[in-house]
Amino acid sequence: MGESTEELEVENILAELDSFLNQYEIANHINLCESDASVYESLNFSTKQLKDLSNEEALTHSYLIQTYISKLTHKQNKETARFEWASNAFNDMYIRCMNNTEFPEYTSNLSKEQIICDKYPVVNKLREIMRKSKTVCTLYTNKITPLNKTAEILYQLSRIK
Repeated sequence: MGESTEELEVENILAELDSFLNQYEIANHINLCESDASVYESLNFSTKQLKDLSNEEALTHSYLIQTYISKLTHKQNKETARFEWASNAFNDMYIRCMNNTEFPEYTSNLSKEQIICDKYPVVNKLREIMRKSKTVCTLYTNKITPLNKTAEILYQLSRIK
């Protein structure tokens, strides 16, 4: 059996989202393999290599990772600010449009939002910006935590050697 039109549409939306995230990762150097070889090296030591690190080397690698985390955090903060701005602008426009739009009786809030987005392209664009920004913030959040753990391990290693 063939897939329904709705299933194909969902697959296209997900493919578009994957493409957006992949392009964002590459453009903003979130992919460690392509951004900085020394950071990538610092995150991929074998057990033997960790044992052979001097305390100065471990501290240097911890510092490299922390510097990279700082860059990612800065980008995440900018994206969070973008999300908050778009969210506030969306809410302002949505309320303004709600007052200028008539809805059928017993229309759900989600349906009202969709009607407004269909009727007012700027509101729809703000909703799209919010969705993308929220997704990008999640992308950063899930990258930073493991990096922090690795940097802390290397820092502790430098202290005990």
